[in-house]
This record gives sequence, structure tokens and C-alpha cells, in this order.
Amino acid sequence: MAYEIPLQLQHKERILFGLTFGQIGWALLFGLFILGIVSSSASFTTKFTLSLFPGLLAILFMFFDLASWIKRVFIFAKFREAIIGSAKMESIVQVKRIENDSLKTSSEVALLQIEPINFSIKTPEEQDAIIS
Repeated sequence: MAYEIPLQLQHKERILFGLTFGQIGWALLFGLFILGIVSSSASFTTKFTLSLFPGLLAILFMFFDLASWIKRVFIFAKFREAIIGSAKMESIVQVKRIENDSLKTSSEVALLQIEPINFSIKTPEEQDAIIS
């Protein structure tokens, strides 16, 4: 079964000034926009004001991973209208009905609520009982 490595454990190669390739790419992209604004013939106040927006976007994309946030919002907006019993919901989850805190699907049953237990401190008899 595939799983995603948590961000805290992922290794990202630091290239320049402690920045990753992606962060350097965003800095270069927005740096070119800011350079174009600064090299214009407008007044200093206008240049500064117009440079604030791409500068803020560069910071958000570089250090706060704005691209992932935008992707998540887009996916949420795309799939938020799924109603139980609708064709869209059945294509995503394949839920037939909900009864007694469980989901009835076409092939398996999934629990809606579980209670965590520390399985490793249970006696072998208790572990067998839980498994069965």
C-alpha cells in the first residue's frame, strides 16, 4: 500500500542560501517581474507600490507553499458538491447507504467511528479476541 512521507521526514536538497530548487524557481520568476517594474520609468513610489504585490506573492509561494494551497482549494471546489446517493459521490466513494455508524458500499463495509487502543500492551488472549 502506497503512502506519502510526512513533510517533517522528507529530505529536500538545499541549493543556495538554504533554499530548494522550487523556492529558487519562484524567486527567479517573481524577481523578473519585480525587475521589470523597477526598470520602468515610473516614479519611485509607483515602482515600490507595484513591486509589493509580486514580492508578497513570491514570499507566499516560496515559504508558505501557496501552490499547494491553491491546488487544495481547487480540488475542494471541484468535489464539494458530492451528495450521498448521487452519481458523482458513487463514482468517488461508491457508498450505497449509511446505517448504524457504518458505510455500506458495493464490496466492503467501512466504519465511520473507531476507538483507538494500544494493541501492543494487551495480553495475547485479548489480542486474539480483538483480531477475531
